[in-house]
Amino acid sequence: MQVSILVEKALAYENQNMVSRYTERYGVSMETAKVLFEECKKFLVACAKTKDPISPPNKDVDEMWHFFILHTKDYAAFCETYFGKFIHHVPTDKVEGVNCNDCSQSPPDCTSPAQP
Repeated sequence: MQVSILVEKALAYENQNMVSRYTERYGVSMETAKVLFEECKKFLVACAKTKDPISPPNKDVDEMWHFFILHTKDYAAFCETYFGKFIHHVPTDKVEGVNCNDCSQSPPDCTSPAQP
């Protein structure tokens, strides 16, 4: 399957249950939650497509990513199905890029922010 087809399918992926739970947890509208999930998927696609550090998502998209990760079976299946690998969340408080693909090493090396 071509990468572009997988990208299109990843972006078309829906998880109504998770998005609905997000609205309950964070008190946002369904529309807002759907937009955040769309942006989260776009960020994950960007992570999967590059080996270089990328700009971290904004705080709201990052929260959605955290929430998606908590749905471990869904998140793991999403990553494996559309990217062929697990996209790790590597927290950083800095504005520097996030290296989403720098987790081939065992922790704790995987917890370091991307190096410029």
